[in-house]
Amino acid sequence: MRVVSLAPAATEILFSLGLGHRVAAVTDHCDYPPEAANKERVGPFARPDTEMITALRPDLVVTGGKMHTGTEATLAAAGITIYRFFPGSVAELLTAMEELGELCAAGETGRSIIGGLRRRVGEIEERAAARQKTAVLFLMGEPPLTTPGPASCQYDALRLAGAGPVPFPESDAFVRLTWERLEDCDPAVILAC
Repeated sequence: MRVVSLAPAATEILFSLGLGHRVAAVTDHCDYPPEAANKERVGPFARPDTEMITALRPDLVVTGGKMHTGTEATLAAAGITIYRFFPGSVAELLTAMEELGELCAAGETGRSIIGGLRRRVGEIEERAAARQKTAVLFLMGEPPLTTPGPASCQYDALRLAGAGPVPFPESDAFVRLTWERLEDCDPAVILAC
């Protein structure tokens, strides 16, 4: 099986499940694990080269959500199987990992890794339930300021870990912020990546 991964998180997951040998190509933004650097590049995350992807004759292309809708349509029209990777919660992330593992034949190794992650998430959630919540804001990327919103896996991970993610009226996966709005959030902790 030949897989092209357009989503950095999916690339990391494929390698973590022991499927790196199945990854034929990745985007320029897929920089982890270090072995991903040895894979063919199909352009930037936001605008992958569909002609290049089609020429690679992949069995599966893993996309990164709504921003790849046009890419998905083009590749599907070429007869390529698409898996949309865009989990909105930690539970959805673990399910997506299971689905990718099944699609790519990760076997018992993949199931064991995911089972271990499920147990670990349960342990973290149990310990976090006893702690006082701290208002946390997680800033992502470069300007404009963006934070994971309530419909994102990152927001859910903060909640599971015992943080009190800053609430937003938007139900989006990602929320744009101004400096004024950031100040109004009044977080006790700001995480940034």
